[in-house]
Order: sequence, then C-alpha cells, then structure tokens
Amino acid sequence: HDTESTGKTNSSLSQSDLSTTMDFTPTITKTRKTVSFGEETEMIPPYPPRKAYQARNGLKPAISHSHKVYASVHVNGDGYIPYNSERPEKLGKDRRLSAFDLLSDDLVVKIFSYLPTDQLCKCACVDRRWYDLSWEPHLWTHIDMSNENLDIDRALRILTWRLSRETPNVCLMLEKIKLSKCEKLTNKGLHVIAKRCPELTTLEVAGCYNITNEALYEVISRCPNLQHLDITGCPCITCIALTPEATMRACPLHGKQISLQYLDMTDCYGLEDAGLRVIANNCRELTHFYLRRCVRITDIGVQYVANNC
Repeated sequence: HDTESTGKTNSSLSQSDLSTTMDFTPTITKTRKTVSFGEETEMIPPYPPRKAYQARNGLKPAISHSHKVYASVHVNGDGYIPYNSERPEKLGKDRRLSAFDLLSDDLVVKIFSYLPTDQLCKCACVDRRWYDLSWEPHLWTHIDMSNENLDIDRALRILTWRLSRETPNVCLMLEKIKLSKCEKLTNKGLHVIAKRCPELTTLEVAGCYNITNEALYEVISRCPNLQHLDITGCPCITCIALTPEATMRACPLHGKQISLQYLDMTDCYGLEDAGLRVIANNCRELTHFYLRRCVRITDIGVQYVANNC
C-alpha cells in the first residue's frame, strides 16, 4: 500500500523505510499518525492491538484486524480452502477486501520468509497486521543488504534495536549478516554488531573499505561462534586477533580462541608476514583461507600458515 500512495517503486532500502518500520506501536492511539516518505507524507490510521502470532498445526484461522473474515487452511490436505465470512465491517473509501487478507498468519509468514531484508522492512510499513508478522523472530536469523548509498551504520542500529526488544540489548536470533558492497559501513556499524549480535556465525563485509582492525577485533572477541568471515577488499585490515581485554580474560589452558573456519582476505593489500603469523597462531581451525592479490606476503608468511593451520 505504501508504494502505491507514494508513487515509488525503487526496490532498494531507503532511510525512510527503516525509520517508518519503527513508527507502529502496540497501543491504540486516538489520533492519526503522519509517516514521512521522502518529500511526501501519508496519514496512517491508528491500528488496534493484535494478539501475538503463534504457529499452529492443522486448521489455522486467519483473522483480519480491520474487518471480520474467518478462513481455515488444511496445511497437509489437498489444497481445499473452506471459507465462510460474515458481512465485512465498514472498510473506508480506499480499503477493499483483498485475497491476501484471507490468508492465515502462518501462510503470510511463510511468504515473508522468501523476501530480502529491504523488502521485509517495506512490508512492515503496510498495516498493523503486516507489521506484526514481518517482525517474527525466525524471519530475522539473517540480514542481507547490498547498497552502496545506504547509511548502513544507522540501518544496523535501528534493525538491531528493534530485534532486541524481546531480549534487551542483544539479538539472540541473528546469526548471519551480509553487507557486501555497503561502502558507507564504518567501525560504528561493526561496534553495533559486536555489542548486539553475540550468536553471530557469519559476517560478510566485502568491499567495505572504511573498517579497520580495531572494530573487527571487537566483533571477533564478542562473537565466539563466528566461523565465516569475508573481508575481501578491506585494505585497512592487516590482522585477525582478539582485543587485549579479551586476551587477558582468556583461559591460558584454552589454546584456540578464534573458531574461524572460513576466512577470505582477498585484496587486503595491507596484510604482511607479521600479520599472517598472528592469524596462523590464533586461527588454527581454518579450512578455507584466501589470500588473492595480497602482494606484501612472502613464502615466510605462507609457511606460518602451513605449520599452524
């Protein structure tokens, strides 16, 4: 509905899309709420609170928040959808009953699971029902964005804040973050990831040339389950290690501290033999290690890897 009212069809995630997803609140408001989409504004009616979505087996009732519609779907049946409805309540001048309103919450969430992160954020701007369903925790096990013009630091701050509302300060469900070609990513964005994503297993920041060792060390130190790291085209990255604080807290009997298994440092021009030696000593579980066009390493550095990994 939002794309029709604003006349925008751009599929990339914009700043207003992220901020708009945070405007819906679970309480009933008596006044209309104005939501900004670039230069235009749209009046969003107040939405009544909905019950939390819960997946069920067998028959699944689909109840629209704006009018009385009752339908049920046999998940394991022959595809027949028994349907009966009462006379809809007054929908307003621009509101019509659509086929999508007849789908159960389970089916809508299933459809949402195939959407990329930017489209999922836009779905949260449609109405109250879509807002509730688009923020289902299991839809947010990964974040995948690739936009060189996006203020990705702000996007990460907003998304992780929203995803950590049920578990204050941390996003326990978020396991994969892919931000390749997000050129505006800085150390601030990595600090947000390190602070709020302790269960992270995959991080891809290829082409994010503004990040440095300091922020990457913090991510590695605070995300002990990190196994996949792609820092292709990050010339300021010269080493992979723990922060000094994390090193002091580490148990001396626990030899391996970094559990990385996949590391891609292609086009990391600042990497030298000294940094490669530290990586070889700290990342002994590596099974895939890429050093394409790292022109400053020599046979000595390669030997460190062969002897320790």
